[in-house]
Amino acid sequence: MCTDIIYLSKKFFPNVELQKSYLSDFFSDFKIIPVGKKQILQAFSSPMNDFEDAVQAYSAKRAGIKLIVTRNTKDFSLSPVTASTPKEFSNRKSS
Repeated sequence: MCTDIIYLSKKFFPNVELQKSYLSDFFSDFKIIPVGKKQILQAFSSPMNDFEDAVQAYSAKRAGIKLIVTRNTKDFSLSPVTASTPKEFSNRKSS
């Protein structure tokens, strides 16, 4: 989630302004989808074991996203949206 990326990136940047500059560029390349009450409640009642992954999956479903790219596909086995590894995604793109 966006706030996690901002929090975790702090250790990689010598100052806040540089961090903001890099992250502004990073976020400009992606569509950020909303997370609402409905997706939170779906995640609570989901068969998925990881709550944060479930929130991402149900938010992606609501937004019409067809694929989640993650290194942790096993946690998305019960997801309403298909998941693939970055390598699988890359191979799909080059085929």
